[in-house]
Amino acid sequence: MLKIGIVTGNATAESLDLVTDAERLGVESAWIPEAWMFDGLTPAAYLAGRTETMRLGTACVQLGSRS
Repeated sequence: MLKIGIVTGNATAESLDLVTDAERLGVESAWIPEAWMFDGLTPAAYLAGRTETMRLGTACVQLGSRS
């Protein structure tokens, strides 16, 4: 079976709503980007509370930008 995932943009209300809409349509995973000045873990934690079956990932975590 084909597994479909999406990549969100930065953590905006629209991109977070996209993930919950995608889950209703049967998308299996969502990847939240992390770049300098854009956190990926906080939106992933928020989405974990709003989704039931969606697998979430950040693809990378920049340790040097964290204190």
